[in-house]
Amino acid sequence: MRGDDGSIRAQAVLLGGATLPTGEEDIKFAAINALQRSDNENIGFSLDSTYDFDGFSLTSISAYREWDNTERQDIDDGPFGATERDGDNPANITLDSVDGVLVGQPTARDFGPQTWEQWTQEFRISSDDDARFTWQAGAYLGFSNVDRQFSRFDALCVNDPGGLIGGVDIGGLGATDFCPTTNIVLPSATADMTIDNDSYALFGHGNYNIDEKWSVTGGIRYTYDEISFTHQRERVGDEFIDILGNQDGNPNNDGGVFALQTDQSLQSGSTDNANLSGTFSVNYQASENLFVYAKYARGYKGPAFNNFFNARTAESLGLEQTADFNGSFTPIEGETSNAYELGFKWQLDHAVFSVVGFRQDYSNFQANNFIITAGAVTTNLTNAGDVRTQGIEFEGSADLSEHFSIYGGITFADAEIDNFCAGFDSTQLGGNCDPRKGEDLPFAPKVKGSVTLDYDRPVGNGMALLVSNNLVFQSESFGALNENPNEEIDGYYLYNASIGVSLDEGRYEVRVFGKNLFDQSFIVATNEGGAVARLPRDQSRYFGIQLKAGF
Repeated sequence: MRGDDGSIRAQAVLLGGATLPTGEEDIKFAAINALQRSDNENIGFSLDSTYDFDGFSLTSISAYREWDNTERQDIDDGPFGATERDGDNPANITLDSVDGVLVGQPTARDFGPQTWEQWTQEFRISSDDDARFTWQAGAYLGFSNVDRQFSRFDALCVNDPGGLIGGVDIGGLGATDFCPTTNIVLPSATADMTIDNDSYALFGHGNYNIDEKWSVTGGIRYTYDEISFTHQRERVGDEFIDILGNQDGNPNNDGGVFALQTDQSLQSGSTDNANLSGTFSVNYQASENLFVYAKYARGYKGPAFNNFFNARTAESLGLEQTADFNGSFTPIEGETSNAYELGFKWQLDHAVFSVVGFRQDYSNFQANNFIITAGAVTTNLTNAGDVRTQGIEFEGSADLSEHFSIYGGITFADAEIDNFCAGFDSTQLGGNCDPRKGEDLPFAPKVKGSVTLDYDRPVGNGMALLVSNNLVFQSESFGALNENPNEEIDGYYLYNASIGVSLDEGRYEVRVFGKNLFDQSFIVATNEGGAVARLPRDQSRYFGIQLKAGF
């Protein structure tokens, strides 16, 4: 919805004069004037088969997933520019459907259909569970494909003192003045992109009981990843471009923003990586009620490519292309981590309590950076360097009485940069490191937790009354690297509740629920230096009905 002053605030933000509201101000405003919608269709199936033999079992898991998505976005986040007359496709934009364009602020609409498909197959052979040494071994194959088309449709103001496109001289107008209709132009561009990712793995895992109290557990996994991409971008509406640039007749030599990017010829590339990861733990059953363990794990995340609308090669940015660097299409290296845990679980008659201390060190950490590429803000995945997370986690559950139970957890964590390497942008190569040691990672609150109180009382005939109260909370964090105060995300808490009944000894449930009952305003992400906030579904109070059935 649009607040009473939504347009004023949005215009100020767009022109660099405002940041996100703070304190008790209402953040639930929007200044957009075109359709924002995401259409999603998901399908999937899996087939699990297990065959038991003398001393071992063989398991096969086959799965297929498909996600079809179409995004329609008012990407300039402002109240001006084009609307879609049919309420659907920005390709239908005409001058008649433009609400107005400011002289100094181009506007943009995005339209992006895409399809993601994934096929996976896993085979596992496992020993019987009652042996002193239990083991499991297997193989995994995964294939995924993303086929995406992305179009950007702009409306912007150009100065046309010579009347080349039937416009007028607007040299006397200011950046916040409205553009004459004769000077509004509607360029567009479309990018076709694909990503293919093939992954293969062999793994083994085992547990050995040394005696009644001590046991050791270990595992190893070999992974090979291969990823490839294609990218091609073409723009239309070049007949007016030269009045913005050097007038040499070649629109690819002229500057601009949004869809006014240079055409990008077909690009393709691939990268691969092999990795050996694993885990090892020592376990001690101190008593019937107390279990203690220490664990080490070597983690891995595969390589990647940035493949986005206004991606640029090194050559098109006036930079030297090398075997390891090609502008936006530079491969993102695989991420590795070393994780350490020390914990215990204490089980009483009516309660379970656990404490875990942890530390995880990452190398080639993959993080999102907001980068200006040819005049437009883009989110790029980059190898940000070395980071560390460490903290302590408490979890517990208890039956307070015959009908009341409580469970929850809280985590105190510190996630910070050890060594940061800046990502690529239009003015520098990758690998330039800066002194950010000690800065917080984005989206890493230092305190996060939840607690739930349930009431379950049988009322006869297989029915039971169900009441649930839930509190979720987290402390402040940042929405991007560099601890920008304009991108600080305030801490928040949410109170949720539900009441309902179960039928047929719990086989069916019907509940009325309320989310965010205290109507707490909060955001989950920011970008563009804090000018834009992302609000989740739960940022407003709402109610619903939930049905469950078990078969």
